[in-house]
Order: sequence, then C-alpha cells, then structure tokens
Amino acid sequence: MNIVELKNVTKSFEESGKQRKILDNVNLSIQAGEFIILKGEMGAGKITLINLILGLQMPESGTVTVFGYSPEQPESKLKLGLMLQKTRAPESLKVEETINLIRSFYLKSYSAQELLTRSKLEHKRYSWASSDKLSGGEERSLYFALAIAGNPELLILDEPTTGLDPQARVRVLQQIRDFANEGKTILLVSHIESDADAISDLATRTLTLSHGQIQEVCTDNFEQLQQSLLANKDKPSHFEKLVVKPGHLLSMLLGQTKVEFLKLIRQPVVLLSILVLYSLVAIFPKDDPNFISYMTGLATINLLIVAIQTLSIQIATERKQGWIKLLRITPLPAWIYLTSKVIIAFIVSTLGTSLMFSLGIFKVGINQPFLDWVILFFSLILGIIPFAIFGFFIGYILEANIISLVSAFIIGLAMFSSGTIPLPGMPEWLQNLIPFSPFYHYAQILIWAGHLQASEFYNTYLAIHLEWFVWTICITSFLAIWAYQRNRAIS
Repeated sequence: MNIVELKNVTKSFEESGKQRKILDNVNLSIQAGEFIILKGEMGAGKITLINLILGLQMPESGTVTVFGYSPEQPESKLKLGLMLQKTRAPESLKVEETINLIRSFYLKSYSAQELLTRSKLEHKRYSWASSDKLSGGEERSLYFALAIAGNPELLILDEPTTGLDPQARVRVLQQIRDFANEGKTILLVSHIESDADAISDLATRTLTLSHGQIQEVCTDNFEQLQQSLLANKDKPSHFEKLVVKPGHLLSMLLGQTKVEFLKLIRQPVVLLSILVLYSLVAIFPKDDPNFISYMTGLATINLLIVAIQTLSIQIATERKQGWIKLLRITPLPAWIYLTSKVIIAFIVSTLGTSLMFSLGIFKVGINQPFLDWVILFFSLILGIIPFAIFGFFIGYILEANIISLVSAFIIGLAMFSSGTIPLPGMPEWLQNLIPFSPFYHYAQILIWAGHLQASEFYNTYLAIHLEWFVWTICITSFLAIWAYQRNRAIS
C-alpha cells in the first residue's frame, strides 16, 4: 500500500522577481514500512515537499494523497506524526499536560505514561514544557513524544538532531530506531551526514532533491520490502480505517478548552489587569444621570480589548513559536482551536462584565428591572463576537510586538466611529461615513438594550443595526478564513 503519493506535482516560488520551480513535475510514492532519508541543499525544496504532504501548502498542479485522502482532510492526519525542527510549546503547560493534549486528538493514541517512558521524560512530567527546565535533548525528546503520540503509521522527522550535543543526539536517534523497528513508515529530513550514516542500516531509499527533481538510491532493504509486499499482496491491509465521530470532536474541544483555561489561570497578571479595568466603574459618581451610559461605554472598551488585543496576541505568539503549525498537522480542526479561545474570552468577558454590573448596581441601586440588566449584559457579550473574529484575523497577519499598537488604534477608531462622542467641527462628509461603521451599529444596539433611547445619539432602526451585526460577522469570518489560508500557504 502506498501511504503517500505525489503525481506530477509542481510548485514554484517567486525569487528576485522571477518564478522558480522548487518541484518540477515530481512523482513520488512512499510504501508502508519504508524508511526514507530525504536530502538536499538549503532551498532545494525539502520543506516544501513536506508541507505539501502535510497539507500546509497546495501544489500548482498535480495531486497529493496521504492514506488515500487529500492532505487537507482531517482523516489524512489520524495516522500521521510530525517532529518539527523549530517549535515551542506554550510556556504555561507542563510536559505531561502537553503530551495529554496532543494525544487527545487521536483515536488510537499511546498512553501518557508510555510516551513519557519512550522519551525518557518520566522525571520531567511536572516540569514546564517550554523553559530552561528541559535540556536541548530533553526538549527534542518531548517533541518526539508529541510526534508519536497518536501511534502514527507515518512519522515525518524534520532535522530531529539539530543543535544537540553528541549524547543527546545518540538518545534521539535511538528513539527513532526503536520506532522504526516496530514496522512504522518514516520520512527523515536531514542535512547531517553523520545522522544518515548512523541509521543507514534502516533506510530503504535515500532521496535527494536538486533542481526540482528527485534522485533516489535504493538499498537492499527496499528490495526485501518489495519481496515482502509481493508475498503478502493477497492479504487484507492491516491499516484500520479511522473516522472521527462527534463524541471525539467534543473530547477535542473539552481538552483544548481545558488547556486554554490552564494558560489563563497561570497568567494571573493578565487576568487581574483585565478585571481591574472592569472595576474602574467604581470611580464614576453614582448620582450622575449618565451612569449607565458610562458603565456601558467602559464595558464595551474592555470587551474590545479582550476580543481584539488579547486574542490576537495569543494567536500571533503561538504562530511565531510554531505551535499552531504543529496543531495543524494533528486531526484537531481549526474551528475547535478557535472556538476554545472564544470560550475562554467569553468566560473572561462574562466575569469582568458581571463584576462591573455588580459594582454598578451596588453604587446606584437596582433601579431597573432584572430583565433589562440581562438584556444589556448579553447584548454587550454577544455583540463582541464579530470583533473577536476580527482579532483572529489580526493575529494571523501581524506580529505580536505591534498588535498592541494596532489594537489601540482600532479601539480609538471604534470610539470615534461609534457616533456617541460629539466631535465639534467634524466635516459633514466624515459624519456621513459613521453609519457605515460596524462600531456605530454595535453602539446603537447597546443604546437600545440599556434603555438609553433618550440619548441624542440614538435612532430607531434596530432591525438595520441587527442586519449590520450579521453582515459584520460574515465579513470578519471571511477575513479570518482568508488570513488562516494565507498563513497556511506561507508556512
């Protein structure tokens, strides 16, 4: 059985204003049980080839299949593992927690204890996964454990020993050897000749990428494999067809949400700073007739900070660390990753808004029906959804170090274009543009929900504001999907 098939695959990139073919009408089949060493000069296309197999990039022409599926389909990743050269686990997770997260994505995973034993990390199970608590060799062993967590039939290793001292290098190569001896299929990318020599007795083929073409050298192991496959051709395949069911999707969502929650509570400074911003409602004079307006405005600003700034910084940071790329080659659907972050943002927003409302009610007394408070509360929380989606878009296209500045600009723009702050001397043409701002329609919904219709800034077209809300969700969702696909294409 061919686990991987590339048929007439071509892929080009722009270089110095010209199109350069990295892969030129390439054909490649990888059979079950093979151990392939992939070589090539820097820029020859090794990583491009791997990205095509993983579905992180798309070919210009030709087809790629993994276990008979398109690499974009989650089913192609159920029996696939990858060890990246450069990645970094979230700083707030421990070794065992990181392993448990990744193994929860698979249907036939190893136990956490077995993975810790295989990677010789039993004594580090409670150490932070991304810190100076792990040596270089231990860190590579962790990522090897993550790569094999799902008990994969195909294991792809990208420069697994780069930067390791001799002792750590020997340990990692032995882990690879042990896994290969179980009859697994392995594709090893390495430019280190000593690594290739150390495991050459396992290799079935050595592939060299050069000028867009693949040259292969077969070993005696390849001939033996062919004879074995021929002798067993009439026997049914031992590969079990795996299908992700709704119950497993729910398990993935719960596991990913748990991790997001752990990351939140292990960064108390971030959480407390957000809650402090919400508690600023206490400084407003309680006898001011505009108290509810001030409280609603402050709640809106805080929600925008959580939705746009906090979410986008998280995504940009995990993207830079390579963590998102690692998650992409697991069966974890992108919508579960994003939904888990929305759930945590919703929890934080709910806590903060509840704190603000409690302080507000304590100061001014309950002079509105409880149902009115509930309507205003949910209008604030649900109305932030399109801006949270926009936060995903920002996180995928910008670096974390400039997101705070961009977010401050967007929040300032939101205040300016909400139509609730009088700006003397504003040109008429600029005033006419304000109704086209999604922040304007969000503000109008909040004015209605807070029974602030007496405000000079309110109009009576609630249905139009709700339509704008729906359209804003559609547009920001399109932008987020485009940014995700763009980020995948340049990974």
